[in-house]
Amino acid sequence: MSCNEPQENLKLRRSPIFHISRVLATFPFEHGKLTRTRYHYAVYGVILLIAFISHQYNYMNDIWSTEQSNTHKLLYGSYAFLNIIVCSACIITPFANRNSITMILAGFSKADGIIKHVDPTFIFHENQRRQLIQVGFILLSSFWFAVTHAKAAEINIFPSFTFLEFYILPLSWVMVFQLDYFLVHMRERYAFVNKQLKNARHDANKNEQNSRILSIPQLCKLNHIHFTLYKIASTINSTYSVQLLAIIPRVIFFCVLPVHYNVVTGMVKDPNASFAPQTWTHIFTLSQIVLLTAPVIYVVNVASNTVSEAKKVHILIHDLIDEVQEEQTEFELLIFSIQLLHRKIEFSVHKFFNLQPSLITAVSVLNIKNSICNDSNDFNSFSEKK
Repeated sequence: MSCNEPQENLKLRRSPIFHISRVLATFPFEHGKLTRTRYHYAVYGVILLIAFISHQYNYMNDIWSTEQSNTHKLLYGSYAFLNIIVCSACIITPFANRNSITMILAGFSKADGIIKHVDPTFIFHENQRRQLIQVGFILLSSFWFAVTHAKAAEINIFPSFTFLEFYILPLSWVMVFQLDYFLVHMRERYAFVNKQLKNARHDANKNEQNSRILSIPQLCKLNHIHFTLYKIASTINSTYSVQLLAIIPRVIFFCVLPVHYNVVTGMVKDPNASFAPQTWTHIFTLSQIVLLTAPVIYVVNVASNTVSEAKKVHILIHDLIDEVQEEQTEFELLIFSIQLLHRKIEFSVHKFFNLQPSLITAVSVLNIKNSICNDSNDFNSFSEKK
């Protein structure tokens, strides 16, 4: 392990986002001995998980003991099951992926070591302000969520809502911001490679007779940096796939449930009720949909920006091949170009969902379609009761 690794680990521990991860029992420890701190942290995570499973078990028993229809019972049961899956995935996976976190941090240290040989002046500055804003957003959104629920609960009782929502909402954002932390590091390193290639292209345009714009060792080092970042991207993708595989289906399912049961149930439960808007119920429902869908939108945007930065390397390499005239440099660029064909950077959730804008479109269309279909059926039944 290189001497740069402890510095990277210290940065991880100083990150505000990872401080909140400790509170939510989702801190991604690196591989190592089970120290007293890690032992206490593991016990804390197990206690939380047992408490959540016990609560959801009681919730399911209460639902199944009621006289509601089988459809209602199935939906509420699915909701409780997805809650357990999300909590289990986000608490257990960080311990299971200790080797992966170590590989990610070691990969960044290795890439930075190569970068120092190319440009000794390169320094990556940790963006603490960005992370503090993210922490502030988590706290503010959780507070708003609690306030709107308290106000709406004075009017209606929401059978699809349990106190576990107050844990899962910040949990979803913390997992997304953890992923954002690593992808920002990746984008900075890709930006460095792109800057070196842009400078070489600029020099090639200025001096067409120059025999060598980039030296062979420089190209080899840039190629090595790109390969290291590709390995990091693959590790990050596999590390966070389990959490995202639990969070995204729950978002798809639960964006329909609040509209269907919070608003419609509140109006049809009383045969003499009118269609007068219930302001806090609607605000609370909208808050649920926005705050639970937004993490998916955010992570897709972050992943798309990283992939876009990585693709710039392909474009710049092909431009340099056309402009560089020295044979050995052109040959090295051709090798670099061929290797890039086998390093496709993409982020997906175990190949089920690709983290790209089409995912947001699909989720939005599905939610709108299901909400309209379900609500129209209940409004028709409401009219018949009238």
